[in-house]
Amino acid sequence: MSNQTYNITLDFSDIHSFGELKDLKTDLETGGIYIWGFVFEKDDSGEPTDKPLKYEVINKFDDISHCFIPYYVGKSINNIHERLISHQTEASQKYLMFQAPYLRVFFKDPKFPSKKLTGREDKPRAWYVQNQSFFRDKILYYKCKPMLEDIYSISTNGPDALTKIGDGYTFSSLERSLRLGGSKLLGSVQSKQAHYFDKNQFFIFAPMNCNFINHSWLEAYVYYSLKGKTISQHEELAYLENEHNQCEINIKINSEFQYVRNLFKDGTSDNFSGYART
Repeated sequence: MSNQTYNITLDFSDIHSFGELKDLKTDLETGGIYIWGFVFEKDDSGEPTDKPLKYEVINKFDDISHCFIPYYVGKSINNIHERLISHQTEASQKYLMFQAPYLRVFFKDPKFPSKKLTGREDKPRAWYVQNQSFFRDKILYYKCKPMLEDIYSISTNGPDALTKIGDGYTFSSLERSLRLGGSKLLGSVQSKQAHYFDKNQFFIFAPMNCNFINHSWLEAYVYYSLKGKTISQHEELAYLENEHNQCEINIKINSEFQYVRNLFKDGTSDNFSGYART
């Protein structure tokens, strides 16, 4: 990069369900940033409701009655549409998945760290092993063998044996349940929660085709600008704030939708205050 100033505005879309991917294909065939998350009913204060979760599929976001909880910040250099399809397909093998009741509170739970963990890379699992008594009934899936063996009764052979896939572990019944919303292994309650995780996925996106800035830096800025935590983690923000950089990068987050703008802080910091509060 040359020694100059770059002013970048990330214009985020409305909140869309994965059922709208086909209709949005043209808009998504570009590089940019996306935030993957889930929709809950909300109470009068704007918080995810404490009432029993409804597991039916929510097809359209309604800002009056729904609350969107960001779960993962991602990027695509050339095609957000392809990345979202890949993300949805790979989620049952790569990403940390919480039980549905914990999904609505993890972002402000001090027991879930903001930067030390990731749901997809092969990093040490010591933290989960040390805290498994607290998280045992909160995790639906995590590709860590000790955790899977502790949460579920897994035989050493047969159809439910653990199988190594890449740098993680899975087993066929759980993977099917996460894709299709039910399995005998999980039982009826957990199957409903898996169904919620699979069917109530929503996202927002900000198109950005640029050859003068790394998309990882844009991704990092968005990550540190959210009011709440995600299962993502990022270390790239230091570059954007480094006074020895050869250029100045000013990033602004915008949206025509107030409830989307309310997902973000004014600026970036490690202070995670929760999504519902402005």
